[in-house]
Amino acid sequence: MAAAEKIFVDSDMNVEVTLRGTVSGNLISTATVTAELLDLSDVQITGATNPFTLAAVAGTAGLYRGNLSNAFDTVANTSYKLKIVANAGAGLLRTIILTVEARES
Repeated sequence: MAAAEKIFVDSDMNVEVTLRGTVSGNLISTATVTAELLDLSDVQITGATNPFTLAAVAGTAGLYRGNLSNAFDTVANTSYKLKIVANAGAGLLRTIILTVEARES
């Protein structure tokens, strides 16, 4: 099992994802991308806008970035899920779920 990614309590962090078509391998720059911070029982974490948007980064192809706000009510040494959903229409839907562990900043 892979190690959990880390997030830091009371710190803003960037969330980035690069999107490629599964079959074509082409970068996708026209998707709607959101991320949602959940506890391990799939309950939304409060304190900030949830889900939040990952916007296409200007001047890049397929790169999306959003802000994981320090306002989320996270607790150090606790595991969470970061659920990223990318929808580029017509069969181009992808969900990525990462386990993240909150640490003191």
